[in-house]
Amino acid sequence: MILPETVTIVDSGAFHRSSLQNVIMSDNVKSINSYAFSNTPLSSIDLPDSLMHIGDQAFASTSIDHLEIPSKVKVLSYRTFYNCPLTKIKFHEGLQEIKEEALSVENIDTLVFPSTLRKIGRLIDYVENEVSCRYVEFKQGDEPLELGDNCFINFVNLNTAILPDNLVRLGVACFAYTGLRQITIPSLIDTIPSRCFANCHLLGKVDLPFGLSVIGDRAFAETPLLEETTIPATLTYIGDKAFKTLSPGGLKEVDIYCETPPIIGDAAFDKQDSILIRVPCGKIPTYISAPIWNNYTNFRYEDCVGTMEYEILNLRVFPNPVVNILHIEYDSSQPSVCVNITDLNGHCVMARTFQTESSTININLSSLNNGIYLLTLSEKNGEIVFHQKIIKYKS
Repeated sequence: MILPETVTIVDSGAFHRSSLQNVIMSDNVKSINSYAFSNTPLSSIDLPDSLMHIGDQAFASTSIDHLEIPSKVKVLSYRTFYNCPLTKIKFHEGLQEIKEEALSVENIDTLVFPSTLRKIGRLIDYVENEVSCRYVEFKQGDEPLELGDNCFINFVNLNTAILPDNLVRLGVACFAYTGLRQITIPSLIDTIPSRCFANCHLLGKVDLPFGLSVIGDRAFAETPLLEETTIPATLTYIGDKAFKTLSPGGLKEVDIYCETPPIIGDAAFDKQDSILIRVPCGKIPTYISAPIWNNYTNFRYEDCVGTMEYEILNLRVFPNPVVNILHIEYDSSQPSVCVNITDLNGHCVMARTFQTESSTININLSSLNNGIYLLTLSEKNGEIVFHQKIIKYKS
């Protein structure tokens, strides 16, 4: 079927449950509404560059096996291409949101998401058949990115996930039951929510960022190959059964840079196996006597773990991402501090000196373009005392 050039909108349910196998659209089509082609034997579709909107389940339960999303489409709606035998998807820059189950990804080997993406929901119903996807990558973007609850749950063959610096949220059970071997958590993540990496039986290496404050309940439960980890000084809470592993294996060594023992939930660690805990110098008595920590008679302690870079400071940078005003709480013995902000190409976009009589420095960033920048603090002697990536964006 060839749609007339006068057609700009394909109405809801226009071809629903018809026998349509092929359709050609002109560049005048701007909207394909809900259920427009659902439950048809449609085997392929070339979406026009003019297309701006695709409604809920517009192509659900069709026979489409390859797909290219035009750049003007900002949102893939609920179950847009649900129950389709897709083997290849190409995303163009411009896509901002993928709603729950928008795509059937069970037979796709590689997923590369555009830098413009801001939010992605659960991709599959986690009780369905296993997913073939082995590689997921998010291109580096300038806007905050959120991964929803259960986003990649049950991607059992997923062994690699490249997460960008602009990622600000991981959802509950986001990567649970995947085949990940290792993962680096970006620096803007302050919470690893419950069950986020639970039952990742091949996960052997996790890099946790400075700035992380919470590891949720069962966040890394049943990860028997995760034998070592490093807890940053910013962490304040480790949830119930966060690292609990009933199968053989699990944590053997933990480096903790927290001067004050984090609050820990019930059975945060295994009690059956001996675990070597390294803590800051002189802090063994503090940990041994801390609530819940004192229940772990299987722990072997060593001190003088050292100090991670920049963790000796009483310093807080917020909000991050920032729209206009960035606040820096900084306890310094020096009379002034230099603040430099550079873009990722190394170009300085701001350089100012602030007096430190007040414990809070307020910086107006409203004039900066959206993007990722590097904040650097240095004292009068020129010594760099802190740096951190920040995201500037206009909501």
